[in-house]
Amino acid sequence: MPSDIYRLSAACLLGALIGTLALTPVVHATGWSGNDNAEFQTNSNPFPHWMAIEADLQIGLGWSSSPPNGLISLQYNPDAIYSTTMQFGADWFQAGIVSDSAGCATFSIQIYDTLFTEPEPTLFDWSTSSSGGCDRGILTNGAIWYIEEDMNANRISQVFFQMNPSSLFGDILYAPTLNGGPYYTWLRSNVCWCGTDFGSTSFTVGAGVLNYESDSSLEVITSPIAIGTAENSNMPYGLFSNIYSTHMYQPFGWPQTSGGGGCGNCHTCCPTSIISPNKLQMIGRPR
Repeated sequence: MPSDIYRLSAACLLGALIGTLALTPVVHATGWSGNDNAEFQTNSNPFPHWMAIEADLQIGLGWSSSPPNGLISLQYNPDAIYSTTMQFGADWFQAGIVSDSAGCATFSIQIYDTLFTEPEPTLFDWSTSSSGGCDRGILTNGAIWYIEEDMNANRISQVFFQMNPSSLFGDILYAPTLNGGPYYTWLRSNVCWCGTDFGSTSFTVGAGVLNYESDSSLEVITSPIAIGTAENSNMPYGLFSNIYSTHMYQPFGWPQTSGGGGCGNCHTCCPTSIISPNKLQMIGRPR
């Protein structure tokens, strides 16, 4: 759990907060796991019009525990220090997908106050969510989880969510506006296979590829970074490929073993031959 100085608690989304904030600087050693898989950002001008992440499952997800409510999340999180120093109102703008073990999914935008100017106990500026429906297939081999943040002059106007195998698993959530226009800036971010409500998920199986795509060239920031979520997991992540392009990708996870539990928090200890070396096709949507 993060220090109480940096903890934010908030009203629940279907009983789940997908990304309570914890300003935790990180210096990397040999690998990434849990809520830390490095960060990505654009390295070219002009500003991108969209920045998307996509998780392609090559081995389905399973977990032995995910306190406090059994849910997992795929979080799209901005850097915490960048949010405090560069974001409108020093807020933290997060998008994410939550699922239970039955494949019942929720799409969400949650915005937190990092300067503690909101009244306790919420410190929760704004949120919106929608139900993605239920399909156990979203947790199995071949499933795709997709989150795209769309921008106007680098201000986030909307977030597009989509999940396969069901083409009905999709929605657009709109970011708040000020004087008729968006005002939250896209900042360098990372991805997290995590729990909810300050919890940490113990994955037992699951593997695939995290894709990062934009209409602008992308780069990786390995350290130092400031983790912006209080949730965590034991999910391991591999090295990035195709850096300085509009489509980077990164393996995650491990195959199931006879003893269960994968290989803990060391991605360099995990078998990687099960991960396709080829980048996978992004779902995308008509732009």
